[in-house]
Amino acid sequence: MEASEPRQAERSMSSVELSALRSSPSRSAPPIARPFLRWAGGKGWLVRQLEQLFGEIEFNVYHEPFLGGGSVFFALGSGRAAYLSDKNPALIETYECIKSDPSRVVEYMRAYENQRGAYYAARDARLNCSYERSARFIYLNQTSFNGIYRENLQGIYNVPYGDRTKPFLEETCFVRCCAGIGEFCPIFWRFRRW
Repeated sequence: MEASEPRQAERSMSSVELSALRSSPSRSAPPIARPFLRWAGGKGWLVRQLEQLFGEIEFNVYHEPFLGGGSVFFALGSGRAAYLSDKNPALIETYECIKSDPSRVVEYMRAYENQRGAYYAARDARLNCSYERSARFIYLNQTSFNGIYRENLQGIYNVPYGDRTKPFLEETCFVRCCAGIGEFCPIFWRFRRW
């Protein structure tokens, strides 16, 4: 895949659609959007039990120290001011690009195919454009073995192809997630090795 312009598709998610979802006056609370990423150690199982555990939760600013797929963020914090943190800089870059211009990420995603050869070509490509890297990050996450994110000692992503038949680009889900991202301040945690 080249770093030039993304391939155009028949139906494109427009910024007008996203704006309408973000500022819809008819919704009293942000819609619960499913995460667009699969993530090992995800908290999706916890989301269904939050109200039972804590009752109705009220807050002004949401803080997520271990973002991953964002299950709790999309259930509770989307549409509010939020601080989203994670150790993985590629993950934070993906959320930043989706917040900035989700249509551009989707256009790059449309160029990918869920095939073994395409997966390995995408995995091995060195990309300069942050939107293209973000689209690839989502594509690899959705088509890799068990949605694992793993790098070798040289910092190179090395998860094998997952042979999934499910479409990797669920545009309706993606649009809802983009609408829920709203105002957030991404934070990349830098850890020291001891």
